[in-house]
Amino acid sequence: MLTILPEQDKQKSGERLNTAYAASGYEKESGKDPALLVVREGGKELGYIAVDVDKTSVRILDFQLYGCTDYRDMDVDQSEYCEMMIRSAASYALNRNLFHMETKLVSIFPLMKRYGFRKDDERMGMEIFKLIKNCKNC
Repeated sequence: MLTILPEQDKQKSGERLNTAYAASGYEKESGKDPALLVVREGGKELGYIAVDVDKTSVRILDFQLYGCTDYRDMDVDQSEYCEMMIRSAASYALNRNLFHMETKLVSIFPLMKRYGFRKDDERMGMEIFKLIKNCKNC
């Protein structure tokens, strides 16, 4: 079974988040509620998405799907995992009453464009309602 959950190992999470901030283009203390959302299937770690929040957005600090070297050229499974990872970050935002996502990670710009993110200066962003629709029966 596939799961995407916050990393429970605080040391591992802290180390990866420190690395994520260093490469993200965001200052470490500029956001709050950082989280490392880890993708696992059958107990095997497949990748992670590191996020934090500012006043209006969830920010993607790092995005790693192990074995995927080019987000423009993925197989079906990799594409599905990436979509689930992005949706998990959107869920993280909605649980904090935030409705916008953004990233400065140039390496994932092609992937983000696929899901409707738009480039604005040095970042890509989108309103979450474009990714996750309201359920008419909920």
